[in-house]
Amino acid sequence: MRAWFDNDNGGFERALNLLAEKVNTGDAPDPVCPSLAAVESMPRQARLSEEIYEVQRKKLMQETMTRQDRAWRLSCSQFGAGTWLLCIPMLDRFRCKSNVFKIMLQMWLGLLLPMAEGISSCVGCGALADRSRALLNGRHFTTTCKKGRRNIIHDVRRDVIYEMYKSLGIGAEKEVGGLYAVLKKNGEFRPADVLVPESASDGDKALALDVTFTDPTSKTSLEKGSDKVPLKAAAEAHRKKMEVHNRHVEMEAPVELPFEKVPLAFENTGAMGKETQQWWQSVLKWESEHRGVGETSSRMQLGLEHTWSANNFATFWLQSMSMAHFREQAETVLLWVNKCQPQQNVGGVGSHCCD
Repeated sequence: MRAWFDNDNGGFERALNLLAEKVNTGDAPDPVCPSLAAVESMPRQARLSEEIYEVQRKKLMQETMTRQDRAWRLSCSQFGAGTWLLCIPMLDRFRCKSNVFKIMLQMWLGLLLPMAEGISSCVGCGALADRSRALLNGRHFTTTCKKGRRNIIHDVRRDVIYEMYKSLGIGAEKEVGGLYAVLKKNGEFRPADVLVPESASDGDKALALDVTFTDPTSKTSLEKGSDKVPLKAAAEAHRKKMEVHNRHVEMEAPVELPFEKVPLAFENTGAMGKETQQWWQSVLKWESEHRGVGETSSRMQLGLEHTWSANNFATFWLQSMSMAHFREQAETVLLWVNKCQPQQNVGGVGSHCCD
């Protein structure tokens, strides 16, 4: 802010000080016109808004609801969840069809999908509509259903993470096999969705990023207390990934593996697990440290893709990951809700089927 005043702005700072001197006298109990120093010391708008959001979050969580809905709302209030709502559809990566966006909003709000009213079971896995309402609000099709498109949802998030590293000039690789010396069954064991070279890690090994998604409203998650403890489902997903990896490490002994396993656990609201948040902070640190001296962080000034709300590294890539993930979930729901319609209703929802 001070640079804005100091860089040849026609004496604006002097005018402000003169105005402050004139109006900050008399009987006013507090200064009417703050000084530049006072303006600089004010908290940012995001910080001032936190208290309002926290009050509203507590109010919403006090409402009567099912355990599934409570777990969903709790997850929705965590870091990374709902970032797609900040997207401005100026770029293709932030756009979606109107019927897809409608489903995204309905799912986010935890509403029952009107187009799913006639569904009694999933034609993919045979699950019946039950008190959890997972079929009717679409959540069943994004993580639970064995015949759903979980791999596709997983891959879109992986691809954005890979693209992000490439944008930093880092030679990352996707779906790297052969990292285990012993476990080489036709490349079946691929511990890295994205392999980040040692040069871009904080340690002396490459990072094997392993993306995983989990549903905080599932029976397993609720048994772990996901409706009471934030990010409990993500923590459990992270633990399971490391448990499998540690078994592989024992099988490889005494050979030392050339990589560090880094599970990236997300809940299907988009919320990042605590360990995943640590990874994200390490990415931001690397980007900041390797930015040119005096180089702007504004993507607009750098001539890169941007929007008003996605104009630096963090906002652009957080929104990119979030939109890709939640849009793909909504498209999956549209596809499977259409497939699960009673035969006589198929024609009525055909126009909603995604490409």
